Amino acid sequence: MTEHPEHAPEGGESRDRDPAEETVRIRLALGGVEIAFSGRRAFFEAHVARLLESIYRRAGPGDTRGGAAVMRASSSDGSDEATADVVDSAPPTFQPASPSRFQRYAGQVGANAATLEQRVMAFAFYLWNYERRETFGNEDVAAFFRTVHEEPPEDLPARLAHLCDAKRFLDRGEDADVWRLTTKGVNYVKNRLLGSP
Repeated sequence: MTEHPEHAPEGGESRDRDPAEETVRIRLALGGVEIAFSGRRAFFEAHVARLLESIYRRAGPGDTRGGAAVMRASSSDGSDEATADVVDSAPPTFQPASPSRFQRYAGQVGANAATLEQRVMAFAFYLWNYERRETFGNEDVAAFFRTVHEEPPEDLPARLAHLCDAKRFLDRGEDADVWRLTTKGVNYVKNRLLGSP
C-alpha cells in the first residue's frame, strides 16, 4: 500500500508507533500537593492515573471547589504542552476529620437512623460531638447525603426548618441556612439513635 504525500506523517515518523510507548509528562497541583510524572503512557495509565484520581477524589472540599486543581501534560518531545483547570464537576461530599471514626459512628447508628430526619439528626450530632462544630449549613447536610450515596432531598431546607420549628431539635444560626443542634436534639440522638443515656 502506498501512502499519499498529504497523509504521510511529518518528519518521516512511522504511523505504526505504539501509543503505549509514548512518553507522558503530567504535573498536578491540588491544593498544597503537587505531583509530577514523566514516563511511558502504559505505566501512567496502569498505575499513576488511578493514583491521581484517588487523590483528587479524596481531596478536601476546600481543595477542589472552584477548580483548584491544575493539570499540565506534554507530549514526548516536550511540544504541544496543554494546561487545563480540573473542575470538580461532582458536588462536594462530606470529608470527616477522621474517616475511621465516622465509619464506626455510622455503624453504631446503623438502622436506627431509618428516616431522612433521623439521618440528619445523626449527622448533626456527629458534627457537634466529634468534629466540634457548633453550626452547620444546608450544604453540609447535602454533602453528607452525597457521601452516603443518597441524593439530597429537594426540600432539604424545609426538612431542616421542620426539625427546628416543629421538633425543636435544631436552632437557627446567624444566617438563614445555618443550624445549631439543641440540647433536645442531642438527647434525641443519644437516647433514640445511639441507645445510650
